[in-house]
Amino acid sequence: MLTTIIHYVHLLTAAIWMGGTLVLAWGFLPALAQLNAPEARAIWASVAMKVAPMMGFNGGMVILAGGARAWMSGNIPSFGALLDAYGLLVIGAFLLTFLSEALGGRLRQQVAIAMQNEVTYHERMGQLVRGNIISQSIICTAIVAIMAVLGLGLY
Repeated sequence: MLTTIIHYVHLLTAAIWMGGTLVLAWGFLPALAQLNAPEARAIWASVAMKVAPMMGFNGGMVILAGGARAWMSGNIPSFGALLDAYGLLVIGAFLLTFLSEALGGRLRQQVAIAMQNEVTYHERMGQLVRGNIISQSIICTAIVAIMAVLGLGLY
């Protein structure tokens, strides 16, 4: 029963985290890039205060529940099992999640810097938005592929 609950928590928080990541990449940031810099700064500050805690919580829970699920499944009974197919897929998913978070943190810093220069704001935001859409879409697709392989037992 506990394993089922942990699995559910992992899937629920993963859906919220990944959905939020993709909504920010494909919807919110492109819309923000079309505003002028002062308007974008105000909206960015307001949204960041509301969204960051939710994204941080769900990202953390994805990792904690995913790790607990992998351990409790019995598929990783020892550190040596991390080098088996299942273990390598789990490590891959963890690394991709951390990469997504690291890129998101870097993006937030770059967006804040871009918003300070009204002259180059639109050009720089366009570059940031395109790069973020590409990187986060690839990472999220790879994570979903890994989860499908694990979920279907194709390892």
